[in-house]
Amino acid sequence: ATLISSISYFWVGMAPGANHYFYFLGTLIGLECVGQAFARVLIAFSRTQVSANVASSLLILLFATVGGFMPSFEQITPVLRWLSWITPVSYAFEGMMINQFDG
Repeated sequence: ATLISSISYFWVGMAPGANHYFYFLGTLIGLECVGQAFARVLIAFSRTQVSANVASSLLILLFATVGGFMPSFEQITPVLRWLSWITPVSYAFEGMMINQFDG
């Protein structure tokens, strides 16, 4: 993931500068660590691998849906808006957008 993100960061023309790049890389590594910890919690509470896979697939889909990039926060149904406050994806996305556009 580090190699691909390092290549794609400069390839797509994101904000130049070492501080922007290392913030981007740190956010991705942090999100990966949160994902691994999340998977370990699901494995600890599941009795079988199949149930852990189903639960993780559903929760990742839900977290990605309310993460903020598609749809935006205002377009999410009010019943599911509270999920964007507990989703690590939304915090990573917001941090990357602030890093990219506000610098």
